[in-house]
Amino acid sequence: MDLATAKQRLVEAERAFPTRPLVEFAVFETPHGELRVSVTERLRKKCRKGRLWKSPAMLTALKNAEYGFDQKASRSRGGSDGIFNVDRGFRPPNSMMKKLFNQFLD
Repeated sequence: MDLATAKQRLVEAERAFPTRPLVEFAVFETPHGELRVSVTERLRKKCRKGRLWKSPAMLTALKNAEYGFDQKASRSRGGSDGIFNVDRGFRPPNSMMKKLFNQFLD
């Protein structure tokens, strides 16, 4: 999926939100099994407030879901491995954790 396709799918989701609070964004066939990604009206509102809705960063994050989620590597140190858990308890802190917890959230 490219960024233009991801953006178009978000536009289509926006049209569906008045009647449905949860809209399926995409279904990805990954090496770790099928992954269904949905977006919600609440996510849209939060992203619009933070000026992230349909931003290149958001579109890239949604597009990267096509790499899948590997349960065995759920706390990956990062890289091109799809979706992974990020929490404050993982040690040593990687660059993504520092960006999220020290800059974005705090």
